[in-house]
Amino acid sequence: MSYGIVYWGFSSPASEIFLLQKRALRAVFGFGRRDSCRTLFKDNNILTLYGQVILDSCVLIHKLQNTLSRHSDYHHYPTRIRDNIVISRERMFGKSFLSAGISIYNNLPSSLKSLSNERFKPALKEVLLNSCPYSIQ
Repeated sequence: MSYGIVYWGFSSPASEIFLLQKRALRAVFGFGRRDSCRTLFKDNNILTLYGQVILDSCVLIHKLQNTLSRHSDYHHYPTRIRDNIVISRERMFGKSFLSAGISIYNNLPSSLKSLSNERFKPALKEVLLNSCPYSIQ
C-alpha cells in the first residue's frame, strides 16, 4: 500500500484504497462491517492510508526544506508565515504531490518542523498515530 504513496496518495482512487484498508483491518481483527476502525488503528499502532501519505510527504519535504524557498527569502518583514515554504503558483505545479506536501508541511507546528531529520519522522508518526486521520484535510 505504501509503495509510491507520495505520488498517488493525493489522487481520488486513494479513498477506495482506504476503504480496502479498513475492510482488511476488520477481517484481521474479526470486527463487523459497521464497526468503527478508529480504535483498531490507534490500539494497534497502524497508520491510516492518509496518515501514511502525510508522513511520507512531510518527511520528503523536511529533507528538501533547505533547497526550497521560504517567504522570508522574498521579504524581510516579520510576518506569521515568514518561515513557511513558498508554493509555486505555476499551473502545472498546482496539482502535483509536491504542492500538496508543502501545504501539509506548512500546517505542522513549528516545534515539529524544527526537529532534525532523524527525530522528525518518529515524532510526526506519533502525532499521526494519536490523531488517526481519515482524510488529508
